[in-house]
Amino acid sequence: MSFFPIDRDILTSSIWVQGTPEQIKVWFYLMLTAHRTNGVVTDTIPAIAQRCALSIKVTQEAIHFFAQPDRFSRTKDREGRKIELTPEGHIRLINYEKHRDKDYSTPRVQKWRERKKNAETEMKRDVTLRNDENVTETTDIDKDTDKDTDRDLAKKQQSVPETLECDYSNSNAVPPPSDKPEVIAIRYLAAINAVQGRRIHKVTPDVMRLLKLRLKDWKPWEIEAAPILAWAQGKSGPKKKHAPAVYLRDGEHGKTRNGNTYGAYYWLSAIYTDADGTELDERLSAIVKQLSLFGRMVSSGVRVTD
Repeated sequence: MSFFPIDRDILTSSIWVQGTPEQIKVWFYLMLTAHRTNGVVTDTIPAIAQRCALSIKVTQEAIHFFAQPDRFSRTKDREGRKIELTPEGHIRLINYEKHRDKDYSTPRVQKWRERKKNAETEMKRDVTLRNDENVTETTDIDKDTDKDTDRDLAKKQQSVPETLECDYSNSNAVPPPSDKPEVIAIRYLAAINAVQGRRIHKVTPDVMRLLKLRLKDWKPWEIEAAPILAWAQGKSGPKKKHAPAVYLRDGEHGKTRNGNTYGAYYWLSAIYTDADGTELDERLSAIVKQLSLFGRMVSSGVRVTD
């Protein structure tokens, strides 16, 4: 039997005020055993009586009580009746779907869901516009370069640098989002350089190895945005400039320094545990937008300055 939330309003309902303890007990049993999709209880009255430790007569009286009109009910559908019998003889809770679909989450969670929904809509719109621009660009290339082969066209439309050494401080040198580890590494270093004011121009084999390992559990954008969020959350200490490999540690292997062993720290897990509510200043927000991470950040509850 799955978890079922109980609405606190039942404490001020007509059932709670007018019903006997036995009837309230039967009512809870019906709510807990109703089918998730339609609110139907297929148990027979003798079965309900046995499960509730009541007599069949008392159980029948409770079922009859729920099926009668209730002028004090807050729900006026079916004259305030709580249940009705289906053609098969089963019991259906009339307002089950209404209470099942009610949003019982806190205002903060509701706002987070709304932000996530808006961010997803914005991302879909951006993808559509990008696709339209790509189609237009491809058509123009076909008209202007009749002598080019298909392979030449593919190279011209490829915006990803062929080398992992480039000027990451230049926004024009940062490739668009991609699932390729090489591109993710470039964008990851671009974020570190922008946040820390550095000019790291090469992805080391160790960084690439760690990045590929983390991609098994984390999405590309989560890795790319990690340095930005770590800086905003103050996880880099007093704005310490960590090396690229630091944020990619798995949290399983400690480190030894000057004869002392320190515990491991799983940066990505710590960063995204606190992502919801993290606020980015104007500088960090500009970096997020430059790397096309705005929608992803907002959907995670990060507050990005417009």
